[in-house]
Amino acid sequence: MADENPIIYEIRENVVEIKATLTSIVQNVDLKFQVQEEKIKVANNRIKDLEDTNKWLWRAIAGTLISTVVAFLIKLK
Repeated sequence: MADENPIIYEIRENVVEIKATLTSIVQNVDLKFQVQEEKIKVANNRIKDLEDTNKWLWRAIAGTLISTVVAFLIKLK
């Protein structure tokens, strides 16, 4: 029975160390998760901006082509 006390004390110390390590790991994972969420938001905003730019580019190209065709038809008359 006397031998159990040091063993139990050692087990309790190990459990406390494991608990502290797990708490640290959880905090680290939460921080990394938040960073990744922010990066995803930034990436989504950049994608939306690129899509909008691409839409305006195609509209400008279509407008140029239509203007060219109209100018060509006017010169033919």
